[in-house]
Amino acid sequence: VVMAVNRTANVTVKSADSASLVSAPGLNISNVPFEILDGHIRWLTENEKSQYQLRFFQAAVLEALRANKDADLAGCQFTLDTSDFFSEDNSGLKFGFGSSASLTYAIVAAVLKILEPNVAQSPQKLLPIASAAHYLAQKKLGSGIDVAAAAYGGLIEYQLPESKNPVKANVQRISWPNELYICCVFSGKSVSTRELVTAVYQLQKTNSDTFLKHMQQMTLQSKEAVEALKYEKTNQFIELVDAYGLSMQQLGESAGVSIMSAEHRQLKQLANKYGAAYKPSGAGGGDIGIAVSLSKRTIEQTAARFHEEGFLVIDLAPYYHEI
Repeated sequence: VVMAVNRTANVTVKSADSASLVSAPGLNISNVPFEILDGHIRWLTENEKSQYQLRFFQAAVLEALRANKDADLAGCQFTLDTSDFFSEDNSGLKFGFGSSASLTYAIVAAVLKILEPNVAQSPQKLLPIASAAHYLAQKKLGSGIDVAAAAYGGLIEYQLPESKNPVKANVQRISWPNELYICCVFSGKSVSTRELVTAVYQLQKTNSDTFLKHMQQMTLQSKEAVEALKYEKTNQFIELVDAYGLSMQQLGESAGVSIMSAEHRQLKQLANKYGAAYKPSGAGGGDIGIAVSLSKRTIEQTAARFHEEGFLVIDLAPYYHEI
């Protein structure tokens, strides 16, 4: 289950008289020139750091062009705005809300809008392209669930096929129960999702039985959580949130990484003290955590305690858009 939140990546495209350019103010990248030749982007700069930072842009542009039979995209000036994903206090702190996924989807949508200005673009058409681009840019790691959230908005059920290829994932809209309240908190540090995922895959290679045991348990809990949401069994859902958080901790211990970091364990103890359930969001490991309760007062008390302990509580809301 994933919920899109009110943080957006925005892409603007203008005509350029000479070489195509891309700027990403959030990454301190300004007017990097490039050209597209034979289905590849050729960077007209020797700055390898910028090229690496723009890997999602590169993959998104090329996949969008391939989907349009390698159409021409000359003389464009792109501006990539991901400022919504950074703290507002000028600290430069970046939150793990899936900025690369949102940006990838926005770039694909922007390119296809240029190539097909009179064609309505749907998530069903854009998501496989954006998922392929994001998957390639991450060297075929990651579930693609954050790309789907950007595509559909709201709350969705997301299921990968046996091949684990996100391009062929199944996506369905579901509803968030009105009586279910959440609090999102930043644990104080960011980590690399890719490193955590790599460690878990390494566990699969070195101890397949242990890996399979964890995966079966978490898959069952996930399926039960989806059903609990669909049938508004909110008490059961809250119990599963806490149980899944514990499963994430156990998986991390087996893989030798801190999926449930010391900060997350502290936040879970605080949330549980006030009667709320808690788990890390996404791959966990030190970024965003979510407290859940049927009581608005419980969530308010939990959020206040998080703040008292020095954690940053983030005001988030579901993000919906027409599809």
